[in-house]
Amino acid sequence: VNLRNFLYDEKTKILYGLDFEECAVCGMMVPAARVAAYIRTYKPENTLLKQEISQYILKLFAQSCGLDVDTLFRESGRQEAKLLERRKNR
Repeated sequence: VNLRNFLYDEKTKILYGLDFEECAVCGMMVPAARVAAYIRTYKPENTLLKQEISQYILKLFAQSCGLDVDTLFRESGRQEAKLLERRKNR
């Protein structure tokens, strides 16, 4: 997942996320958490605006997908740690 993998349909107001490199069958928890983690870690990293957007998106995912918001926030933190570890090891 990265921020280039999204298509927005202005007519229907629907945002589509596409990632053919990491395609797998899964629930919404991990992909939603990854999106928020990527938002926070794009340079410049962890700005106040990015943190606010990340929180907003996580709350929307929780609400629309019936996910526990606290669990989703924790998973997003785990996804961020994994992302930063992968970047460090490149």
